[in-house]
Amino acid sequence: MSETTPTIELPQMLTPAWIQTQLERLIARIRVADFTIEPVGAGQISATYRLTPTYAAGSPSGPRTMILKCPPSDAGERAVAQGSGSHVVEIRFYRELASKLDLTVPKYFGGEWLENGDYLLLIEDGAPAIAGDQIEGSTVDQAAIAIEEIARLHIAYWGAASADRLPWVRRRVAEWNRTSPHARMLSERFHTQYEGRVPDSVLRLGDRHGDLLEAYLAKMWTIQTLTHGDYRVDNLMFAPGSSSRVTVLDWGGAAEGPPLADIAYFVGGSLSAEQRRSTEHDLVRHYLDRLAHDGIRLDPERAWEEYRAHAISGLVMSTFAPVAVKRTDRGDTMFLTMADRYATQITDLGSDELVLKR
Repeated sequence: MSETTPTIELPQMLTPAWIQTQLERLIARIRVADFTIEPVGAGQISATYRLTPTYAAGSPSGPRTMILKCPPSDAGERAVAQGSGSHVVEIRFYRELASKLDLTVPKYFGGEWLENGDYLLLIEDGAPAIAGDQIEGSTVDQAAIAIEEIARLHIAYWGAASADRLPWVRRRVAEWNRTSPHARMLSERFHTQYEGRVPDSVLRLGDRHGDLLEAYLAKMWTIQTLTHGDYRVDNLMFAPGSSSRVTVLDWGGAAEGPPLADIAYFVGGSLSAEQRRSTEHDLVRHYLDRLAHDGIRLDPERAWEEYRAHAISGLVMSTFAPVAVKRTDRGDTMFLTMADRYATQITDLGSDELVLKR
C-alpha cells in the first residue's frame, strides 16, 4: 500500500494564544505571535508535529521548537484514539507524575483535552537526540541502558500504583482479562490481514496462536507496579555519543501491571533473535540487580518464569494493534517484524507450554 502525505487538520483550540498560555507558566511575560508546524514521527494513535513558534518583539526567549501531539486527521483514526483514552493518560502522566520521578522524559510545556475528543500535548523537542527504530532494533548496550531506565519507574511505584493513588492509569491485567474472550477472533483477523506475509515463526504456532493469547490474557499476575505498557526502542531517544540515560516517550499506555512484561516486551521486540538469545539472561539479571539495589528482591527463578510468560505480551501487541490502527507501509513492516521476534522468543523460551499448562 502506498504512503500519502498526511493531511494537517489541527484542533481549533491550537492558537498562538493557547501556546502562549502554556509557556507563560514557565517563562514570565513570554509572547507568541505565530507558529508553523511540520509532521514528524510515525505515530499510529496520535498525530505528531514539530512546532516552531514565532515570538513577539521584546518577548523573552522561549523554546526554538517543541513537539505537538494531537488527534489524527482521519476520522477512523480519531475514533480509535478517542476510544483508547491514551491522550488523557499521557497528559496526566506529564502533569502529575513526570516531575516526581527519577526518570528521563521530555519537559512538559502544557496539555489539554476536550469532551469532543480534541486534545493537545506540548512537550520538549528531543533533537538532537536520536529516536530508536523498531525495525532496525536496538544494540545490546542500548538495551541495558533502557532496562536501567524503566527499572527507575518500576521501583518508584512497586506495589503502590493502586487506584487510590493513581486512579487515572490503566489497569493492565483487568484490560487483558476483558480482551481474552476476543483473542481468537483478533488472531484470525491478523492472519487474514497479512495473508501471505505472516512470518513462519508465527505460522508455526498454528492453532495455538489464538489459544495462547487467550490463556495469557486470562491470567492474574500478582507482582504489580507502574509500567510503561509499550516499552520498545521506537519509544526511546538516545543522546548522541555515549550516555548512561535514555529519554522515554509515549506515556499513553502507563498502567498498573506486571513489571516483567515491560522487560520481556522490550528485549523480545527490540533485539534481533541472535542478540536476544545471547544476552537475555544477563539483561534480566541486570534488571533484578537494579531492583535489589533499591531493596526490592525477587526470587530469580520466579522472575525468569514470569519473564518467559510475558514474552506473550509482545505477540498480543503485534497481533492486536495492526488490526485496530490505520495501515501504513512502515507500520505493516514494523508489526510483522515484531510478531516474528516475539513468536521466536516464545518458541525459544517455551512460553507457550508454560502458559497453556497452567
